[in-house]
Amino acid sequence: MSTLFQRDQLVKKLKLALISTAEADAAWLGGSRATGTEDAYSDTDMVVVSLNPEAVFQQVEEVLQREYGIERIWSLQRGLWKNFVQKFYILSNTPDFYYIVYL
Repeated sequence: MSTLFQRDQLVKKLKLALISTAEADAAWLGGSRATGTEDAYSDTDMVVVSLNPEAVFQQVEEVLQREYGIERIWSLQRGLWKNFVQKFYILSNTPDFYYIVYL
């Protein structure tokens, strides 16, 4: 677990990565951040609209690997909606209970 982990810094880095790719048409934070219930145990839920999700995932994964290290990725190719892909990321240099959900 990293005692220096700052969730807002991670979100800023991911935002810059999404801005730098033409493949992300829109993005927003969901989950507890969106509902105002975020606490120290909350994950980060990000929703991205893209016609090329694999390019977006590649960009995001490069940032996550470089900045934090990726321990594990779970991928769901069939989600609740048509053309919906979801990935869960467990990072190396973040608190043990923290993960990122990308939709």
